[in-house]
Amino acid sequence: MLEARVIVKGHLSGSKSSSKKLIYALNSSGPVILKDGHFIFQPEGYVPRHLIPIVTRLESLCDIQKFDSKSKQKLIDCITNINSQITAINAGEQAANAKLAQAIDSLNPTMDYYSY
Repeated sequence: MLEARVIVKGHLSGSKSSSKKLIYALNSSGPVILKDGHFIFQPEGYVPRHLIPIVTRLESLCDIQKFDSKSKQKLIDCITNINSQITAINAGEQAANAKLAQAIDSLNPTMDYYSY
């Protein structure tokens, strides 16, 4: 919505509602996942989206004049969070698929397969 607003109006003044929706969507998309060599968001019930093009588009939105400063800062924080997760996955500090890792950690085996 924000990109369309820029194309039509040429600025982002008065776009607080659209900004809030974007920031909410980014925050509720879940963790970054590395799948088939690509970093993606894969919220439940939605098609996975590659993150590198999304981050590039978000960064270009932050460069637009007359963008609400609070919304801009929250968007920058979202971009920073995404980039830090990508860095952590590359460094091996974060699981490539945090949801899968959490599911495996929550398993309670009834048999010790090593002693079996």
